[in-house]
Amino acid sequence: MRCFFLGAGLLILTLVSISLEAMAVTSIVFMQWHWSLGGLSTVLLYLLGLSAETIILSAIYYVVPVGRTAWHHAIIGGFFTASLWEVIRHLLVWYFATFSRASIVYGSLTTAVVALFSMEIIATLLLLGAQVISEYERLGESGK
Repeated sequence: MRCFFLGAGLLILTLVSISLEAMAVTSIVFMQWHWSLGGLSTVLLYLLGLSAETIILSAIYYVVPVGRTAWHHAIIGGFFTASLWEVIRHLLVWYFATFSRASIVYGSLTTAVVALFSMEIIATLLLLGAQVISEYERLGESGK
């Protein structure tokens, strides 16, 4: 059940992050204060989203295994996975916007195909992050 809530949190975080990126060209007005979301604010919002993504992925690495993983190991795996996911996500957006003919091939199913492809990539990255944690723990054991 905990994994379900962590997955739902990751999905919500992704949707909020996408919404904030889309709002980056606008501004927020709150009680006579005008706050532009361009420049430094955009970078800070992006880093906030990346930090939250790292925390959620670290929580997945901490909760999911049968044996307990140390928090600092889970954070290393979460940071690795979140960083790699951000790089791959930007590459995928660039690819689908520039070269892909997926909409011609798949028609109205394009969104489903791209979403499933993205889920396959993030599942592989989750396993890769777990492997990084495992190698880090093995490195710590051999150093003793």
